[in-house]
Order: sequence, then structure tokens, then C-alpha cells
Amino acid sequence: MDAWRQAPAKIGALQRNPEDYAITVVGTPVWNGQMTPAARAYLNQTARRTQSVAFFITSSDTDISQMARSLEAAAGRTAVAAEGFTAADLADAATYETMLADFAYRIAHRIARRYRAVRKAA
Repeated sequence: MDAWRQAPAKIGALQRNPEDYAITVVGTPVWNGQMTPAARAYLNQTARRTQSVAFFITSSDTDISQMARSLEAAAGRTAVAAEGFTAADLADAATYETMLADFAYRIAHRIARRYRAVRKAA
């Protein structure tokens, strides 16, 4: 019910500062077409404190394009990469491995490009 109402969960204090990391990758299952309350709470708590964000979702059939906007709004950042894994994707090892490798590549590529620009400016 909280996912449907878009109510964040109560979560504990962060053990790590997201500002200390080049990227924060957040994954969430989709409940009633929404991110979980715990994911929403984490993103709300760390909004605009992350250097970069990437998202992945798991769902029976929800496409990442349906979730990306709300994830980015909660994070206060545009994602460097986003991927959605459906039940069918997860059931097929070759499909899942290909999608996961592509997701990791997009993250690594964006972070490397960002660091090259920072080094060049220094």
C-alpha cells in the first residue's frame, strides 16, 4: 500500500556518505507500478548528494522507461544508466548476462568520460 501511495519507508541512518563515491547504483523491485518505499526513502535522503546515479529495476513486466522519471526525480539527478530486468529476462541467463554487461558498460563509460574531463581541466 505504501508503494502505491508513494510513501517512503523509515530507514536507518546511512553508514556511508554517497558523496564519497563516483556513482551510486540503486536497484528496486517494482510494486504496484512504483519503486519500493525503502528505495524512495533512500533516494529522498540522499537527493543531490550523490555524484552520479544509475538505476535498475526488477519487475514482471514494467519497462524501465516507465520508472526512470520517478527514480530520477527522487534522486534529484539524471541517471547515467538505467536498466529494467523482467521476469523473462532473469529466466534466460544469456539475455540477463548481456543486459547486465551492457548496463555495467554504460556506467563505466560515463564515469570514465567524466574523470577524463576532470583530469583534462586540472
